[in-house]
Amino acid sequence: MERRTIMQLLAALGTGATLPLDALETLRATFDRAVDSAGEHALEDWEQIAHQHAYDIRVEPPTALIGKLAVDVADVRQALETRPDIDRNGLQRVGAQLAAIMAMALAETGEFWESRRWWRTARIAADASGDLDLRVWVRGRNALIETGAPRPAIVSVLRLASEAEHLAGDRPSVGVAEAWFGRSVALAVTPASAGGNPAPGDVLGRYDDIASRLPAEVTGEHTAIWGWPAERHTSSRATLAVLLGVPTAHDEVARQIAADGPGADPRSVATGVMKKSVCLINASEAPQGLTDAVNAYTRLPSEHRTTSITWWARQVMLTAPEQTRSLPAAEELRALTA
Repeated sequence: MERRTIMQLLAALGTGATLPLDALETLRATFDRAVDSAGEHALEDWEQIAHQHAYDIRVEPPTALIGKLAVDVADVRQALETRPDIDRNGLQRVGAQLAAIMAMALAETGEFWESRRWWRTARIAADASGDLDLRVWVRGRNALIETGAPRPAIVSVLRLASEAEHLAGDRPSVGVAEAWFGRSVALAVTPASAGGNPAPGDVLGRYDDIASRLPAEVTGEHTAIWGWPAERHTSSRATLAVLLGVPTAHDEVARQIAADGPGADPRSVATGVMKKSVCLINASEAPQGLTDAVNAYTRLPSEHRTTSITWWARQVMLTAPEQTRSLPAAEELRALTA
């Protein structure tokens, strides 16, 4: 296997082709084990690796991230089997975080069946770690991600959200914020005849109350996906305002775009435009809203046209009145997201 990997690498270097990074990483890992360098990793090293992935899930193409995650998941598994000197609960906590991020990355590629299997692994590892906040977060985040499935089961979303809330009890937790956000998104896009259409004031009021009780280490985390800083609150609140159709939705989106700033990652920028497009359509400016949505979608490199982005593009289409769906921009958006 090592000889084949070296030959692949030399061939790629000679032709300018894409480097076989997965095969190269396999070679590195086997060498790592041979010299026992993995044995030098402390728990803090693994925690830092998980934290880096928790940032990368927001900005890297998910397909690229999946390959990197797979390597670290394998290394953590090996450490769990061979490193009795490292705190096992701590390693299980890292494993749960990596499994959850893997589940998110897979969902962003549209692989929801496989994503759900990784969520199950994340829940098992989180429970084994004994970390209550992590147990709550995994279930709350799972509930939110499930709302983006092609045919989300609202029963599953509500069950996961309820599990997170039950586990947390009265303890302030970012997982409770994730659970309420996921529950609210699911109900907002569900017809009233199927149990949706919640009262906007109740949803936003409860959302603000949950966020106001979060501890400083959560609201001060601006990098990892498990933080809930002011900009995350602003963005998620704008999402709810748009989906619930509140009169101030356009202002909420404007605040999100301002909070994101000029250095926002491309997917955040595109999402902000999509939310604004929904507001424009609701304000009887469907041609402009549809055109803006098409432009935002096509500006993104293909590897960043994730499930979340496509979900928002489809929300734009669903909001557009029937008589506008034959417009060129509407037809183009429909073709792009088919």
